[in-house]
Amino acid sequence: MKTLALTVTALAALSAAQLSHAECTQQDATTKMQKILASDEYREVVSKAGEMEQPSTERSLMKSGLRMFGGRGGAVGAEVMQEEDNAKARNSAMATVADTKAVTTTLNDAGTALGRGDYATACMLYDKLIVDLAIQ
Repeated sequence: MKTLALTVTALAALSAAQLSHAECTQQDATTKMQKILASDEYREVVSKAGEMEQPSTERSLMKSGLRMFGGRGGAVGAEVMQEEDNAKARNSAMATVADTKAVTTTLNDAGTALGRGDYATACMLYDKLIVDLAIQ
């Protein structure tokens, strides 16, 4: 009796989207995959892997001016600014790589599910990517 109650509760918790995934066909999953691969949003994420944030022109000019005309204190200030810029660039590069890895891993997992005939899982993962990437 307890198992039956848990099963009913679990089924009641399924959303309409989850139920629709159970009815997903190979054609549905393939269509979703093609939609993702053809989207500008997907291409943008993948193309930005490793891209680094660059300091503004004004900031670069300020550092240059500090080095040239700021004396010893200006050189130290410019060096501190340069270290901050390097850290931002490194962090932004790692963030874009992490984003790309998350997207490509999910896409690969969905493709694996599709290949083994698990269309419900494939559709669920493809739908997750469509939402995460805001693909229309």
